[in-house]
Amino acid sequence: MLNLFDPGRRASLYLNSASDNSFQMMDMYYGQADNTIHLKRNPIIGSFIHKCMGFTGDYAGGVSGRDAYQAKFGTDQEGWAAKAPKLVSWDGLTATQAISFVVRWCVRNLGGRIIFEGCGVYYNQVFLESPLRTGDTDLEARDLFAFFKPGSSSATYGLGTVDFYWEGQLATPTHYHFLTSWQWCNDRLNMDGNMITPRDFLRNIQALNGLRADLWNNFAAFNPQWAANDRDQYLAAVLQAAQQEQNWNLPPMETLFRDNPTVSGTNPMHR
Repeated sequence: MLNLFDPGRRASLYLNSASDNSFQMMDMYYGQADNTIHLKRNPIIGSFIHKCMGFTGDYAGGVSGRDAYQAKFGTDQEGWAAKAPKLVSWDGLTATQAISFVVRWCVRNLGGRIIFEGCGVYYNQVFLESPLRTGDTDLEARDLFAFFKPGSSSATYGLGTVDFYWEGQLATPTHYHFLTSWQWCNDRLNMDGNMITPRDFLRNIQALNGLRADLWNNFAAFNPQWAANDRDQYLAAVLQAAQQEQNWNLPPMETLFRDNPTVSGTNPMHR
């Protein structure tokens, strides 16, 4: 049975980079069962990660990080599983989180460029102090977002650079992006259910109840000229109210929120 690598939320970025093979993906360095995505690794980066992870023996390009991890610990558990054996006990990082940490350390201290594909990330898991779940990408976002400034699509990251992409294109991240992909919705990305709800907005953002302002304030709010459909207009209204500091008189929700908003017009995300 053929097992193809599914880049998931990074599909657009993965396809855009396929022509020149110049992009490396974090997925390559752990790998995936029954496919060969690990063969695309840069051997220098792969060897460095192999040593940092304490994997057994010398680095071999034909052996995935997944196989090396399972061999080291004598386990058939996946390295991303919360209860799987960890490299060290004191930092609480899974194997995949540890690999990500090593890659980010290299870029920050040695130079290079990280592309963060932001589409499909559930941002309540990034910006809330105590989210119900925190995954690998959420930890990466918390680290990288600390270096951004409002209105910028890129940030200086030590000796390296971080670029924010949305659907495979360079974009300037705003609160608009984050709120339209705020929560998990049964794996249906970019659907109405992914948006922040009025109740969540009032509880978590208006009152700054549990919101990580140190990260949230690193990004620009919403530009109302981007509103192109009912869903956008709803978010424009609540975000315009948010920009008025202590004036939180939101428009009537029933006039702004539609159960089935018309999705039409131009996509404002890349502007």
